[in-house]
Amino acid sequence: MKIGIIENSPIYRKGVCKILAGTYRDLVFSEYNTCEDFINGKNHSSFDLLILGLSTEEQDGLNLLKSIKSLVPACPPILLLSVPKSDHEVVSHIAAGAGGFLTRNSVPSYLLEAVDIMVLKKNIYIESQHLSRIVNFIVSPESKPSSLKLSPRENEIAHYFARGEKIKSISERLNLKPSTVSNIKSKVFLKLKIKSRSELKKVMNVPTENIGLPSFFKEEFQD
Repeated sequence: MKIGIIENSPIYRKGVCKILAGTYRDLVFSEYNTCEDFINGKNHSSFDLLILGLSTEEQDGLNLLKSIKSLVPACPPILLLSVPKSDHEVVSHIAAGAGGFLTRNSVPSYLLEAVDIMVLKKNIYIESQHLSRIVNFIVSPESKPSSLKLSPRENEIAHYFARGEKIKSISERLNLKPSTVSNIKSKVFLKLKIKSRSELKKVMNVPTENIGLPSFFKEEFQD
């Protein structure tokens, strides 16, 4: 089995490799610090799985996925390791091309489960804590969070705005006119029946805590 890992934290990369090597035999790892490093590499079709780690809130998972999928036609299934701000974000990443989604600070057994389902069983993997709520949203429309009332573009802009970004910054990030971003923001406020950024932050369930390395790596690296 050949696995590519895109992750800017060397400690995290080595931790993932060590966990997988402890279960699967004849593993071959290729490590990349950035998506650009992977895209500029060779033999993409030889990978059985690509693990994409997002270590900070500033990393735009949707755009990274779209870049990889568009620039690497023979891209293998992608397992995204991130800290989602909402269950709708998980759905958005799957829709954008991720073959699996795993919370960044999950226990090692979930990582092994994800690899088993994605590589050996050729299925999409979503961590159980998100899957149960996503299923509930589908079968119970009245339980849907406010973010699911928005279009993909509205939801994307709403999250950036809720995280504190200015209209100019969002327009540059998404290559849109500031007036377009402003109009979409107004539509979001109208749909969600809110009037301020603080209200939007609560509605979109945007966390304030910093994203750190998972605690289980402390145990994994104890020799």
